[in-house]
Amino acid sequence: SALVPITLSLAACGTSDREPAEKDALEGRRIFSRELVSKEPISVARRARILGLMETKAGQPYHQEALDEDIRTLYESGEVDAVEFVAETHGNGVKVIATIDPRPLLR
Repeated sequence: SALVPITLSLAACGTSDREPAEKDALEGRRIFSRELVSKEPISVARRARILGLMETKAGQPYHQEALDEDIRTLYESGEVDAVEFVAETHGNGVKVIATIDPRPLLR
């Protein structure tokens, strides 16, 4: 398996450090798994809410545009201060891992 970092931030929304050939190699492959990793503890309900905001889901084809939209949606939701996506290839499939820095909840 190979890891392909897809680091996107609010300032660089819609861009990637990956080379075009790598980006093209992932396009259209089936997403077999999606994982959310939080840098801070979050509740099960909040994890479900964040995953529910994401268009990228297991069983769908992998598309960079969908990840770009997920980045925008997550930032606009106010749930995260930072998000990083990593795509891990396994055969013809892709595992997408989203690592978030959740925005602190106001009490």
